[in-house]
Amino acid sequence: RMTFVDNDVVSTAINIIVWGNSCDTIIDGNYTAEGPGITVWSIRLQADQKVWGGCAFTSITNNVVDRGWSTPPEDAALDGATGIMMFGTRATAATTDGYDFLGLVIRDNVIRNNSGLGVRVTQNFRWPNGKPKGWQMKYSGITVESNHCVDTVVGIAIEAGARVAERNNSAVR
Repeated sequence: RMTFVDNDVVSTAINIIVWGNSCDTIIDGNYTAEGPGITVWSIRLQADQKVWGGCAFTSITNNVVDRGWSTPPEDAALDGATGIMMFGTRATAATTDGYDFLGLVIRDNVIRNNSGLGVRVTQNFRWPNGKPKGWQMKYSGITVESNHCVDTVVGIAIEAGARVAERNNSAVR
């Protein structure tokens, strides 16, 4: 139950980040610049009710993300979308039950000047011994709607095959 409304966050290592387990979060009408923008991280941890997870019912609306740090290598827009981005990480105590993202709405934002919007549903995870293991996030109800990107090398990047309601977005390089 966090609310971030009408803030100006400029020139910081982290602009706005929601990290861990969150529920009923509103990020609305903020201006971020010269940093990684707005990021939402999910960490799905063990819980008795078996439905708890990371990010549940979060709304990112009417924000302006300006002058980001996007410098993606060729064909890696999802990794370079510093503007509005969602991530899921798996703690060593993570459960297979629950959701990473449930009811995430990203709507009516302006992302400009080397920023982007990215939705990734597969994360690269490494075991403590360093061995890589791809990890599919569990999610439902992600909506990306009516966002506009301008002067961006990323635009709006949604991982191929992701079950996301995506409509009425635009991007201009």
